[in-house]
Amino acid sequence: MVKKKRTKADKILPREEMFCRAMALAPSTGMSQRECYIKAYICQGWEQNSIDCEASKLAAKPKITQRIKELTKEFADFLNYDAKAHFDELEKEHKMANPKGKRRNPYISLRAVELKGKMTGRYKERHEHTGKDGESLLPTKILIQGVPMDKEEAKR
Repeated sequence: MVKKKRTKADKILPREEMFCRAMALAPSTGMSQRECYIKAYICQGWEQNSIDCEASKLAAKPKITQRIKELTKEFADFLNYDAKAHFDELEKEHKMANPKGKRRNPYISLRAVELKGKMTGRYKERHEHTGKDGESLLPTKILIQGVPMDKEEAKR
């Protein structure tokens, strides 16, 4: 297959490529379009609606949708094979921990079930990187003792 040479208008920027890769892997990682956009772009202080809007605009660009399709095809064989083999191995461990319905080691059995669930997208690990009510973790004002302040700054 001969690859078509990209023109300047078709060229994908590095952050766009990161977004495309995240989107191509999204079905197996469980990431949303918003999370893919956040992974590729700096969105600190943005409202969720703004991120969703920008992610949607980017995903709608023809060069981006084409690149996501290309990457999805590239990743598909690799991901399907690995996921299937891994899932089968977890199933084997689960059966070994529960021979003929008897629970020999409940920890191994439960862990195998948990990992199978994570692989199939039933469980999603989330990490919060914001403060209370989605506020920034960075302080809004820093006061240094012993440093004189302006009168206007002291009023704030």
